[in-house]
Amino acid sequence: MGVIKRGILGGFSGRVANVIGASWKGIAYMRAQPLSVSNPRTVAQTANRVRFATAGELGRYFVNNLFPLNWNSRAQRMSGYNLFIKENVASIVDWDNTNWANVKMVLGDVPEVAITNVVASKSSGVVEVEWDKTSIDSYFSGPAKSYASTVIKKLKRADVPVSGTSYLSDGDLSFPLDADLGVGDEFEFYLMFFDEASDTWSASKHVTVTVQS
Repeated sequence: MGVIKRGILGGFSGRVANVIGASWKGIAYMRAQPLSVSNPRTVAQTANRVRFATAGELGRYFVNNLFPLNWNSRAQRMSGYNLFIKENVASIVDWDNTNWANVKMVLGDVPEVAITNVVASKSSGVVEVEWDKTSIDSYFSGPAKSYASTVIKKLKRADVPVSGTSYLSDGDLSFPLDADLGVGDEFEFYLMFFDEASDTWSASKHVTVTVQS
C-alpha cells in the first residue's frame, strides 16, 4: 500500500497499482513497473527463436575468418556478426530443414562462380572441387583467391577449410574431408572468390555434396 507523506500533491512511498513511489536525496520520484511479464511460446514465436539461435550458432564459426574479410567491413551501425544474422535469418529454419542454397556465406559484389564438379571420397579422405575459371573472371581486376566453407548439418557445425589457397585461374582445389563424415553423409559446400586489391567478392556458390566410398 502507498503512503502519501505531504498531502495529495506530495510524494508517496510504496506501490499504487504499477507505480512505485520513493525518494532519492530528499527528492520524491515515481517509477512504473509492468503490470505483468509474459514469455509467449506460440508456434510462430518458438520457430522464430529457433531461426535466430541457429543463425547465431552458424555465425560463430565464421567470426575469425569470413567476418574480418567480408562481413565486418560491410556492416554499418552493427557488427558483422549481426549483419550475417540479419541477411540469413529469413532463409534459416534449423540445422536439419534449412534451404542451405539461400544462405549467404559472404556478401558478394559480383555473381557466383560456375562449379563443374565436387567429389568427396571417404577412402581418399579428400574433397576435390572444379569450376569454370572463365565464368566470372571479367568481374575482377586482379587475381582472385578462393575461399570455401562447409556446413555439416548432422554435426551442427561449420568450417572454412579453404582460405586463399588457390586462385580463380587455377580451376580446381582440394581439401581434407571431415573425419566424422561417412559414406552417404551430406554436407553443404560454398565456394567464393576474393580480389583483395579491389575488395571485390563473388557471391557464394552452394552445392550439397554426398560423401562417396
